[in-house]
Formats: sequence, structure tokens, C-alpha cells
Amino acid sequence: MGIKIDLQKKSSKNPLARFIISKIFKIEISNLLKPKVFIHQFDSESIKKDVFYEFRKKNPITKYAKPNKHYQTNHNLGDDNRFFSLKKKIEKFLNNEIKNEFFKNKTLGKFKIKSMWFTMMSQNQTHGIHNHPKSSLSGVYYLTESKDSGGLNILLPKNNLKKYKEIKETSYDDIELHNEKIKTILIDDLTFYPKKNQMIIFNSYIYHFVDKYTDTNDRISIAWDAIYIL
Repeated sequence: MGIKIDLQKKSSKNPLARFIISKIFKIEISNLLKPKVFIHQFDSESIKKDVFYEFRKKNPITKYAKPNKHYQTNHNLGDDNRFFSLKKKIEKFLNNEIKNEFFKNKTLGKFKIKSMWFTMMSQNQTHGIHNHPKSSLSGVYYLTESKDSGGLNILLPKNNLKKYKEIKETSYDDIELHNEKIKTILIDDLTFYPKKNQMIIFNSYIYHFVDKYTDTNDRISIAWDAIYIL
């Protein structure tokens, strides 16, 4: 099974652990705080829309499904056989393509998805501002497309310093945007409109929200959080 330690969590809470991770294992875990956004276009997935509607019908009440709000499953979706292959595919992409954007080649450790869920937004629904402070990277994979509503808004630290005042490890001067070819450019605040089979990845501490969705067809996406482990 191997050792499974959330290195970012351990490093932030224990000075000795931070020393060992940095000096003994040679892992500069603070690199995970460098603000980055990645865009990747996956090949078509085999998960059919019927699976999502059947799931919602069988599980109408969840910890996160509130009355008059968008539908959201509990965060253990990765344990479901219908979604397990997608979970492994994302982990493989994180460790083969994204890891080297934070760490040197051959650095110990790997990304592991600790939670996964799907959301379904209907017409005139939104998703309020929030972040995911208990993980290292977060992402959203879109099953549907919308050209002018339901945009994912990412609030860049350098433009929203008051919201990030509790994070003191870096000045957040810049953020890097990466497309599927991992090309870096400097950017301002971001809004992404859903494109089918596209995945957006960003640091979990980055605040984000979803604009009002106005299309008549449901907006379906799969979200996940990943930690960096040994």
C-alpha cells in the first residue's frame, strides 16, 4: 500500500515535518502554493448522461444537495465503479503532466484524488464563492457545454488580496495559465465557460464561483480535490 501522508497538510502544521520533507525528502512543498491554472481537453469519456440522472434519482438527498440549489453528490464518487476509471485517468494526467510544473523531475511523491463528486445545475442556478483549503489541487471536468452562461470564475490572488490574507507563504505576484500543451502566459482574472470534455485544474486555495446558468439543458460537471502524498 505504501505510505500515504498528505505532505502539504503535514508541512503546514508541524515544523519538524516541514524540515524533514524539505531537507530529507528534498520536496519543496511550498511550490504547491505557486498559483497556476491548467486547461486540458480530454478525449470523450464513456460515462453517459443517463448515469447522472439515475444517480440523482436514487440519491436525491445528499450532504450537499440543498433545497432550491444545484444538485451535488457526496464527495465519495471516486469509489463508484462507473467513475473509478475517470478518477485513475485524472490521477495519471496529474502525475505525468502536472507534477513537473511544480517539482523537479524525479521528486518523490505523487498526486492522489481524495474526493470526487458531480454537480448538476439547472436554469437560473449558481454556485457561490468558495475554495477547497484541505487539498492541494482541485479541478472540474465538464460533461456538457455552455457558451455564454454558467461560467467558472477564478479569482486571482494578485487581484483579490483581501480574500487571501490568511495565506502568507507567497506574495502571489503572478499566476500562470497552462493550456493542454503546457504553455505559460500571464493573465488577469479568469472566466471559463464549460466545454465538453474539458478540464480546468487550479490550486485548491484559489477562490472561485459559478455565474448564473441560463441554458435550459442541465450543466453537468465532475469536480475533484487532490492531495500530494508519499
